[in-house]
Amino acid sequence: AEPIGAVEEESTETDPFKILGVPRGATLDEISTAYRERSAKYDEGLVADFPDAARAYFKTKAEAIEQAYRTLTAPASEA
Repeated sequence: AEPIGAVEEESTETDPFKILGVPRGATLDEISTAYRERSAKYDEGLVADFPDAARAYFKTKAEAIEQAYRTLTAPASEA
């Protein structure tokens, strides 16, 4: 496991399935569970006392997770 606050290279991942770590064809329940787990892992509150770089990294990850979840759970008419 990666230590809290460890900053890795900037990810350019845009595939919502990969961001959430679910396979294509995942059910809504699987997507929701993965979203909750990833959101908890990258909660900005975990790094409130860490350097700016760590906080910015967690914020970027949290935003990507949120966008991936919205993309995968949006009704087909919105996609």
